[in-house]
Amino acid sequence: MIQYDNLMIPIPANLNFKDGKFVFSKNTKIHSTESIANLKYYFISYFSENFGVTLESSKEHLIENSINFELDETLIKLGSEGYELIITDEHIDVRSSGEAGIFYGIQTIKQLLPQDGDKSTLNQEYEGVIPCLNIEDFPRFNWRGFMFDVGRHFHSLNEIKRVLDLISLLKMNVFHWHLTEDQGWRIEIKKYPKLTEIGSIRKDSKIGGWTSKKYRGQPHEGFYSQEQVKEIVQYAKERFITIVPEIEMPGHSSAAIASYPEVSCKNENINVPIKFGIFSDVFCPGKEFTFEFLINILDEVLDLFPSEIIHIGGDEVPKKNWKNCSDCKRRMEEEGLEKYKELHSYLTGRISDYLKSKGRRTIGWNEILDEKTDVGVIGQFWAPTGKKKVLKHIRKGGEIVVSNFFRYYLDYNYFVTPLRKT
Repeated sequence: MIQYDNLMIPIPANLNFKDGKFVFSKNTKIHSTESIANLKYYFISYFSENFGVTLESSKEHLIENSINFELDETLIKLGSEGYELIITDEHIDVRSSGEAGIFYGIQTIKQLLPQDGDKSTLNQEYEGVIPCLNIEDFPRFNWRGFMFDVGRHFHSLNEIKRVLDLISLLKMNVFHWHLTEDQGWRIEIKKYPKLTEIGSIRKDSKIGGWTSKKYRGQPHEGFYSQEQVKEIVQYAKERFITIVPEIEMPGHSSAAIASYPEVSCKNENINVPIKFGIFSDVFCPGKEFTFEFLINILDEVLDLFPSEIIHIGGDEVPKKNWKNCSDCKRRMEEEGLEKYKELHSYLTGRISDYLKSKGRRTIGWNEILDEKTDVGVIGQFWAPTGKKKVLKHIRKGGEIVVSNFFRYYLDYNYFVTPLRKT
């Protein structure tokens, strides 16, 4: 027997199963409020692709063998992402005060349906059976995010779209796109073409874990053109997902420095790393050209991504090169900075102020947080060592996205992250 409550992830806020079942058939019709006809056709397309049956669209609300998607302002209490789903043996009704809520109600229906449609069976007058129930659902968290690192390993447009489809099924609404890393720069910046001409290609890749001495023995490369980025942003928007781009600074910037050495302290030619870890080549906060470079990049990023929030990374920043840099020492004297770690705060402050002037908000890994951090900056808590800074930021009114790597990173082995911790 199918345990339907186990199929719904996350479990709805309020769920009551009823006796009976709704049976899809070739005669099932689907209706929607005119302003959300796009969602009606989204479901028609999904059903056709997965079950080989094209549901007929109806202009009228029906009560027999029908599906109805309707906007209802009386449900504003659930928020624009909340929805009401009623399934009887005669009809399915999804109601919400917002389009996103209708979309999430559709995802719940999709979760209840077979995930691998048997078209040979469906074409014999059986298209799927789902239980009768009443659901009143709304999200617990405003930010329900998924980070995808394409800096270390490039993924195609189709793979990105597949991930967006999967996270939308789970009602996630933020796609944190990690676009730059030591091992690769993945987004076209027209003012600085060498970022992709050089920075998107590495000669090899280490494989087999931290202690391994093995390499794949082939180059790894790839980047997204600005037109491709626009395509992905639109694809995500249609699934009520906001894409938050991440441009790493000042650390994890080896690929950028390999492309433009002058933004580093040493101004020396380096290769895009083929190993993984933490590297001493970071952006130089002592040079004014570094800020010109970063702001020009961000200007192009802002033109591509409508997200209010922009990620600037900020984690794992070695200070070694700063300590031996005359430009950094001069900057410290000019700004009255006493410790080299304050250069990190200085860079974060200048960049976040610039983003604020453009109507955007800054988010960064928990290393960017200190007593000088503007309360409007969002911290992303990933490393347990940053817990004290995170709590201080919360106490002064700041916001935090929780991403503790012992709990939420998907590429750790079971010993580190057993299911009981998830």
